[in-house]
Amino acid sequence: MSIISSISASQITNLTTTQIRDLRPTDMKQLTTAQINNLSSTQIRAIESTDFLALSGVQISAFNSANLAAGLSDGTYDKPAVMAANQIRSLTTAQLSSLTTASVAYFTTKTMQALSPAQLNSLSSDFVSKLSSGQIQALSARQLQGLSSTQFSNLSSSQLQSLTTLQVRSLSAAQLNSLSSDKVASIETRDLAALNAGQLRGLSTATVKALGSDQVKALSVTQLNQLSSSQIRAIETGDLSQLSSSQIGAIGVNLISKLSTDQVAGLGTDQIKGLNRTQLASLTTSQVANMTTDQLKGLSSSQVSWLSANQLNSLSSAKIQAIDSSDIGALNANQLKALSTGFIAAISSTQIKALSGMQLGMLSGNQLKAITTESLSAVGTGQLQALKPNQLSQLTSTQLTKLGSDQVSALTVGQLSSLSSSVVGAMGSDQVKALSSSQIQGLSATQLNALSTASFAAIDTGDIKVMTATQVAGLSTTQVKALTSDQVKAIDTKVLAVMTYQQIQALETGDLSVMGTAQITSLKVEQLSKLTTDQVKALTSDQLPKLAATQLTALTTAQVSAMTSDQTKALTSSQVQALTPSQINALSSTSLRGIDSSDMVALTANQLQGISSSAIQTMTTSQLNALTSIQVQSLTGSQMSALSSDQIAALRVN
Repeated sequence: MSIISSISASQITNLTTTQIRDLRPTDMKQLTTAQINNLSSTQIRAIESTDFLALSGVQISAFNSANLAAGLSDGTYDKPAVMAANQIRSLTTAQLSSLTTASVAYFTTKTMQALSPAQLNSLSSDFVSKLSSGQIQALSARQLQGLSSTQFSNLSSSQLQSLTTLQVRSLSAAQLNSLSSDKVASIETRDLAALNAGQLRGLSTATVKALGSDQVKALSVTQLNQLSSSQIRAIETGDLSQLSSSQIGAIGVNLISKLSTDQVAGLGTDQIKGLNRTQLASLTTSQVANMTTDQLKGLSSSQVSWLSANQLNSLSSAKIQAIDSSDIGALNANQLKALSTGFIAAISSTQIKALSGMQLGMLSGNQLKAITTESLSAVGTGQLQALKPNQLSQLTSTQLTKLGSDQVSALTVGQLSSLSSSVVGAMGSDQVKALSSSQIQGLSATQLNALSTASFAAIDTGDIKVMTATQVAGLSTTQVKALTSDQVKAIDTKVLAVMTYQQIQALETGDLSVMGTAQITSLKVEQLSKLTTDQVKALTSDQLPKLAATQLTALTTAQVSAMTSDQTKALTSSQVQALTPSQINALSSTSLRGIDSSDMVALTANQLQGISSSAIQTMTTSQLNALTSIQVQSLTGSQMSALSSDQIAALRVN
């Protein structure tokens, strides 16, 4: 029997290191738990490896924790072989928690696997942080799950990278969340790609934020869609921008709509192009409003057509103008009808040209009013013609004045007639001049009267010719006065005949004097009788002879008295004969002398007797000499008494 069994527990402490070292394995097996518990760290350090391996599990668990830790800290054992797996399993949590980092080497990959989760959990964080890659990889999923968050957080980046994919899949979210941001960033991308739904959903926003670009890019579409809205918002803008367009295109709408405005603005143009219809529709107005000009420019026509009017209306002017013209041309009816006036006002001249006539025809009056004059001036003639009359009538005066001559000339008669008088009145001379005859014919008298005198005077003579009687009859005296001589000459005789005397009186004397024969002869006696004395004086020697007797006799005595000698000289014999005694009497001495001597013979007795005594005194001897004896005999006594001796001598008796 070994002497060991006869030594008391207190006596065992007196054994020297040499005596301890000389013990055989059989002696070691004889040690009681009390004896083992009393061994000092120096004595433990003296136990040879082969002797240590002879200890049973019960004996192993009997070691004093502090003494065991100290004894194993710097011994000279063959460290990997000092303890067997069954001995490792027998270590108490108190013993394990006392181990220093110097004892790490005593654990082989096999003995590491022998530790229970509770044992592993009892190891100090410093101890765990010194485990080699091989020791880490030897841990089972159950063992890893037993590591506390404190232990796990103390793993180095290299230890984390040594974890296998299966091991990573066994980690809890709490363990992953315990890592510092730099350690999170050190996790291999293949391991992140292996995280399950539960792990992903359990990640804190801080952990998600710590992920690097390559790590985020390594996440599958399924994994991305398992993230919560707060987690997706935690992904840094630069990291999110590394996702492929196919990844972005597969993210659920519930997450896309939860991206921050900075995240959306940070997406690349290829990623934006990858957004599908439901994703784009899910974007909030704030997200859309914060999109960059490059992103908006990168949208396809289909994508732009998927945006709601509210989304489009949220854009600033600069961003609206960044949308490609062809994309503006792809806007559908629902979008167009709901666009704000602010959006319409921001459209550039290039963009508005991309709208079809049908699209423009969908705009409301207020939307049309919002179009800038610059953009409106860029609209094609075909686009303008597509506007309904009730749409065009909504244009402001300022807008209409900016239309080019080619645009104005392209307007239909129906469109022009729908314009308010104030809008028509704002048209410039060049615009009015560009109007065709049919367009002029389509304007109402009210619209024509609204034109400025300068613009009215710009109407081509060819257009004046086709103006209807209704149009001309409705012209104001101001407009009539504004007519140029060429325009007056172009007025149709039938139209001229329906003009009121007020309109006729408004004609300037210079314009009246250029009327042709047909025009003068078409004037009614009511019109002629209302001519001003200045207008009568303006009638030329070519015009007067063309007046019919009924027209001439319609002149009042005041009008006749205004006639010049050149005018009376131009009268024909039949016209002179048609003058009434009152008209003859109204002639001034000068105008009476103007009657040609050859026409005097045409005067009747009543006409001659209508000449006043003072007027007869001014008649020329040639005129008196032309009188026949019958005419002379018809002169009154007062008239004869008024004649001078030379005039008497001029009288001849035929």
